[in-house]
Amino acid sequence: MSDSINDASAVVFAARFYSAVASAQSVSTALEQAKVAMAVSALDDADLPEVRAREDVDLVSLLLVQPMSSR
Repeated sequence: MSDSINDASAVVFAARFYSAVASAQSVSTALEQAKVAMAVSALDDADLPEVRAREDVDLVSLLLVQPMSSR
């Protein structure tokens, strides 16, 4: 992030971001969902979260959690 965010914004961001990651969403999708949640909550800091990664990392396809196989 290019600046600090307040506690309320951090809570909304973290809740949505980690929920998306835990649901086997990509890092890119999780970031966008978290930013939308902040904007919908009318938080001024919604434009601050950003992601930085090496050039060889594709955040659109990067999953931190593998989806469970159906039974």
